[in-house]
Amino acid sequence: MPFTPYHMGPAFPVKGASGARFSLLLYGYTQVLMDIEALYRILNHEPELHGFSHTFIGATLIGAVALVTGKPLVEFWLKCWNRLINITHAEQFLVVEKIHWKAALSTVAIGSWLHIVLDAIMHHDVHPFAPFSEANPFLRIIDVRELHLFCITTALFGLAWIGVASLLPVRRPEN
Repeated sequence: MPFTPYHMGPAFPVKGASGARFSLLLYGYTQVLMDIEALYRILNHEPELHGFSHTFIGATLIGAVALVTGKPLVEFWLKCWNRLINITHAEQFLVVEKIHWKAALSTVAIGSWLHIVLDAIMHHDVHPFAPFSEANPFLRIIDVRELHLFCITTALFGLAWIGVASLLPVRRPEN
């Protein structure tokens, strides 16, 4: 998977279904952290790009780092966004600044583990179950073009879902 853009696709329908229980920004941050090792290996011209970070154990550790560092960072970004929106008087674009811990945890868990599955489908050097097994049962379970199409299609579907949901009135429970 050529870095983060394709990885973002499946996150959009999850956001559409989950609303505030899932953070697209935190998911994206997790995707970037997941590919730091691969970027390092590319820059050093190493033949195998995917190592420990592309195992479920590595992804879990990266998810923990994303949770601890990304939650406050994303909340800071959201506060900055709202300040900018307040300056421009475009209140319809204000966002909730707080990410609940359960939402953050589910976001980084989905983000880091789904990253492994998507990359394991197309990269021969991903060993998701290492160090226990070098097997990759996900490799080529679908064609790479179909994988990319899946990521693009889920992005478009999810964006449409989010767009339609944003136009609907918010239902609040009555007291």
